[in-house]
Amino acid sequence: MLIFIPVLIFVALVIVIAGVKIVPQGYQWTVERFGRYTMTLQPA
Repeated sequence: MLIFIPVLIFVALVIVIAGVKIVPQGYQWTVERFGRYTMTLQPA
């Protein structure tokens, strides 16, 4: 049980960091999930 909590926190951090995308100025990125268009990310 003692090792479970740090592993859970690590997995949560990896998921959050993987979800953050920085789009460079002058670019637009398209987001696709399972090969289907989901949204377009604007620079900010």
